[in-house]
Amino acid sequence: MKYQKIKKVTIDAIQIQSQNINEVMVFVGSEPLINEEHDKFTDEIESKGLYVQTLEGTKKSSIGDYIVKTDESYNVVNGPFFESLYEKVTE
Repeated sequence: MKYQKIKKVTIDAIQIQSQNINEVMVFVGSEPLINEEHDKFTDEIESKGLYVQTLEGTKKSSIGDYIVKTDESYNVVNGPFFESLYEKVTE
C-alpha cells in the first residue's frame, strides 16, 4: 500500500544567501548588521559557516541552507533536501 500526507504544513523558513544576511539575522532574533560588519560577516559565513542554536545543540549552516523556525527553537536543513520537501507559499 502507498500513503500520502493528508495535511500540508506551512512553516517559517529562510534560505541563507550572501545578499540576505540581514534578513537572516532578523529572522533568528538578532539585530541587523551595520554596513561595515555586513561584508565581513558575509565573508565569514561563506568561509566558515553560520552556527545556529537548536534544541539539539549548535548546528553549522552554510550558504544555501535553510533555517526553519519551530515553536521552541530553530533547525538547519540542507538546501536541496529542504527544496525536495517544501514549496514556497505565495501570500
